[in-house]
Amino acid sequence: MNESDHKRNIKKAWKEQERQRLLGSVPIPLAELRNLFDHLDRKDAPACDHTLRDTLTFLRSRGLEEPAIVAWLNEHGGFCDCVLANVENTFGPFL
Repeated sequence: MNESDHKRNIKKAWKEQERQRLLGSVPIPLAELRNLFDHLDRKDAPACDHTLRDTLTFLRSRGLEEPAIVAWLNEHGGFCDCVLANVENTFGPFL
């Protein structure tokens, strides 16, 4: 293995480790996270009122743990329904 291959393998291993760390931090089943993103992206979604109103409605309808999920969403840039796209940009590729 040459030095270039070695560096590429190190970078690949780091990216996988980071991916696993990110996925391990998600306090909601990944399928439900995808469903949440889809729910918020639907055509008939209400206009954002700069709260997590629609997100909370979704979480409650599924009996999911609101405090932990909301804290996690906030930590990753999701402070209201319209900016959950920030979270989706980070985690969407893994779903």
